[in-house]
Amino acid sequence: MSARKKRITFEKLDVNPNYAGEDEVSESENNEDIAPKKHRTYAFRPAKRPESEANGKVYAVGFMPVFVLFAISFALAAILFILERQGVYASLSARQTAALYAVREGAVFLIPALLYVFAFRKEGVKGLYIHRFSPVYTTFLALSLFLMIAAVAAEKFSLACFFSGLSVREPIRLSFQNDFWLNLILYVVIPVLCEEIFFRSVLQGALSHAAGGFTGIFVGALAYALIHLDLAGFPVYFTTGLLLGAIMHVCGSVVPAILVHTAFRFVSLTFSAQLSFIASERAGGLFVLVILILAVFLFLLFYIKSLEVVCTKKSISVYVQNAAENGEASDPDDSADEKEETDSENIVCFREKPFRMGSDTGYTLHKFFRVLFSPAMILATAAYFLILFL
Repeated sequence: MSARKKRITFEKLDVNPNYAGEDEVSESENNEDIAPKKHRTYAFRPAKRPESEANGKVYAVGFMPVFVLFAISFALAAILFILERQGVYASLSARQTAALYAVREGAVFLIPALLYVFAFRKEGVKGLYIHRFSPVYTTFLALSLFLMIAAVAAEKFSLACFFSGLSVREPIRLSFQNDFWLNLILYVVIPVLCEEIFFRSVLQGALSHAAGGFTGIFVGALAYALIHLDLAGFPVYFTTGLLLGAIMHVCGSVVPAILVHTAFRFVSLTFSAQLSFIASERAGGLFVLVILILAVFLFLLFYIKSLEVVCTKKSISVYVQNAAENGEASDPDDSADEKEETDSENIVCFREKPFRMGSDTGYTLHKFFRVLFSPAMILATAAYFLILFL
């Protein structure tokens, strides 16, 4: 029984073709005695391996130019952090401090990211994955935001209840009375835009191209936590990095990650004072902590369910598009049971292979460890502990 192959384009699915890639789907020819075996294809794809990694040179992923970019940005962030601890900025006014914070974010993240994109990506600004996304992600994005808020609040409450000497370092606590709109732009909008372009568009995008989606999400979140140089806030930054990386990978666009991160940062900086006050009371803090932990598990269940729904919709949409391109119209005489069985088959096939989180060329696990233990990540981790403890 011969099989024919065809390629699928993803422009109709609002998926970035540079990030999603293409794949093949095989379909058996009709046979009266044997039911055709249908293989589904999926819209979620790790990006293809760059041509520079040809001939299976797995070790090359640990020495990509993007690690030089990360090392430079980490060095800049470390220098500015040391200057801040030395009290260099202590004499500045509130507005000057806010302006300096925004300029620092642009110098550490945005400018190096843009230089990297124009130097190493032929598509230029299009390589930042800034494009529209489908409304089908609305529920998934909302649950991602709620899960992020609950998880970070639980982590902060845990620090306040059990490690009273530790607290997450925050640049400011937003107030609706004192320069609210100015602080909102300088402490929320500009930093979020710079960080998301650097970590999600550039760093995660490059790692996903080279070593698969899981490596891009995990190592991108780790780099995001390291570069903030906050020991107490490491779980907070790592958690938010994972969720924002998942949004980037699922949606294939950095825009929803920017929107969710902006909303989260606004809530975090606005209500941090209230959370600290509640956590200062031992009994009330423990009660709220239990409630937050339960909320985390509840939002996590809805989050996973929403992710499954999004994946299923995209799987079926690709299957329907294939049938339309082949001129295969559904038979009106088909029974409801047969239609339900077909839909169930689509979902089962999708669950068997929900994400291609690995690399198309194999060696996924090897590439993950090559990236995780690359010279840049090892040096950044060592510098992280040296700066914080020494």
